[in-house]
Amino acid sequence: MAISSWWAARRIGQRYAQSDATKVIRLRRPLLCINVAAWMLVSLMLIILGVMILASRRMPLELPDLPSEYLPGHSLPLIAKDATCIQSETHYVSCRTQLYGQEVNVFYDQSTRMIVRTGIKVDNHTIGEFVTAWGQPTGFDRQGNTIAIYWGTRTAILYVTSFHPTSRVALIRFDFEPQPASAWHGFASSENAEETS
Repeated sequence: MAISSWWAARRIGQRYAQSDATKVIRLRRPLLCINVAAWMLVSLMLIILGVMILASRRMPLELPDLPSEYLPGHSLPLIAKDATCIQSETHYVSCRTQLYGQEVNVFYDQSTRMIVRTGIKVDNHTIGEFVTAWGQPTGFDRQGNTIAIYWGTRTAILYVTSFHPTSRVALIRFDFEPQPASAWHGFASSENAEETS
């Protein structure tokens, strides 16, 4: 009898243990689904936040690497034999050469052999990218279809009929001294500029 009562008590205990375990399993399934959903939501929010941060960062403007000895203020280095040099009516000489696969124009003072201006052709950047990378321009100048946007001694030259942030820059110019220019008014059309004056 003792064995049968022990056996019965054990069976009853197992039944209660099984029903408690079933309850725990049943309770854990919804909690597991909620935890997985919460982790997925947090992960998605972090991905979106990361994309937004990357999109808001200023991307560096990748310009051709120009050795400093070719920039204004330096003495003229040796120029390749195939360079084309033209003496102007003033005492400046203009030389066009290829440097690391880029066309470079160097203007130098013939008497001092000091570089006063350097130009590099670019064709895959917009003026909006330059404004984003270099900040607020210090001035601009327009002569027909030629527009020059200035940042002190740096200048972006465009040959366009209409001017907007996606206009392509034709060349970048580095000068020894800042060039005289009108104040920068942004990307306003001439009609808008007249209305606001």
